[in-house]
Amino acid sequence: MRLDKHALLGQLADRLQQSDRLAHRAEAEAREAARSLATESEKKEDGRAALEFGSLATGRPSGPAGSRKSSRR
Repeated sequence: MRLDKHALLGQLADRLQQSDRLAHRAEAEAREAARSLATESEKKEDGRAALEFGSLATGRPSGPAGSRKSSRR
């Protein structure tokens, strides 16, 4: 009795690819579920953090104080 190693390797490769696709799909579904389950306060906090980090990245002040023009000269 002789084993066909190429066939076994092909089966293993197919199963690994299937497992990889399943893991990626589960990751995407979990990410979407976490996004949709966030409370309103969490969404606001996330938005504020995104604005803050965006402002830091561009070097501009963030928030209401940063958006007002100064009348002092």
